[in-house]
Amino acid sequence: MIISVANITIFDLSPINGPTEGWVYDSQFYEVDIKTNEILFRWSSVESGIPITYTKLALGEGTAGNGTRDSPFDWFHVNAISSAGDGYLVNSRHCWTTWMLDEAGTIQWKIEGNNTESLSDFTLPTDGLFEWQHHARYQNLTESGVTLHYFNNRNSNFSNGTNESNGLELNLNLLDYTVTVEKKLTDPSDPIYTESQGAFNPLANGNTFMGWGSIAKLKEFGPNGNNDVRLTMQFGGKDLVQSYRAYRQSWNATPIANPAAVGRSSTAWMSWNGATDHTAWNVYAGTVKTDLSLVGTVQRNNMFEVSYPLPSNAQFLQVAAYRESTWLRNSSVVTVGPFSHPVDVGDEEDGCDA
Repeated sequence: MIISVANITIFDLSPINGPTEGWVYDSQFYEVDIKTNEILFRWSSVESGIPITYTKLALGEGTAGNGTRDSPFDWFHVNAISSAGDGYLVNSRHCWTTWMLDEAGTIQWKIEGNNTESLSDFTLPTDGLFEWQHHARYQNLTESGVTLHYFNNRNSNFSNGTNESNGLELNLNLLDYTVTVEKKLTDPSDPIYTESQGAFNPLANGNTFMGWGSIAKLKEFGPNGNNDVRLTMQFGGKDLVQSYRAYRQSWNATPIANPAAVGRSSTAWMSWNGATDHTAWNVYAGTVKTDLSLVGTVQRNNMFEVSYPLPSNAQFLQVAAYRESTWLRNSSVVTVGPFSHPVDVGDEEDGCDA
């Protein structure tokens, strides 16, 4: 398991017009064997030899800190780390830079988002520039090349927020250190300016799923790019909800809570909040709460609740969720009437022969 940490450390800030004994956040990460708690690898931005002049921040700018012990300077701000073969890919938001490290922590190459020649091994095309980026990840790493992708914020709470954020996928040639832009994803009908956080996730079907961090939106793009927006979802109001990362994947759940049943007049209603795997319901009813009989089966549909007609003499109701022919869980026994409520009959499996 890889864990990122920030340690408050004394550091020479004179290269950026600060005190010789200033204070910084030292971005670090550890790889830990979770079975033995053994530390397999440790890396420190302060100890790495990366000059503090790489930072794109000035002392005291925004919330970056002024370099005192009470307000350490957040010069590096690691926000993405991943194993890469025997080494690691490390991303610094506040340096606009990503480094590839070998197994000893030695820098193999670096890419900086503003094309500053002395700070980067690569030359970026103009449409591949990035700033304040998040979620740096790699694909298809070989000796001759690698693909990097980012959520490219292009804004921060230190800037004026006028640059449209995008999803960026870059192909890096590790032989001649050139870069080509594979994807630069924005929605022309919905420009978004994200100050922090964000996610870029290539999907197996060729689509790309993105989360917009401090803006509570999710989007999925098809393989044809900006004019192929397949999904837009907003899950909260402005400045109320944020998402550091966002993912799309298959999700399976069997809740701890039992299914719910309601019987009103001649109709049974059933639901199981959060369940994903049931395919059908058996419906049991009768005039004695401890002796119910199967009155029918109804398939699950795409609605939250499913209904089924009850016999006119039904006084008690219970439902059972199934996955194909496999029983999963029973509801409580409830009375049938204008208003239904659970009846305490002990074991939830009493009442029907599920």
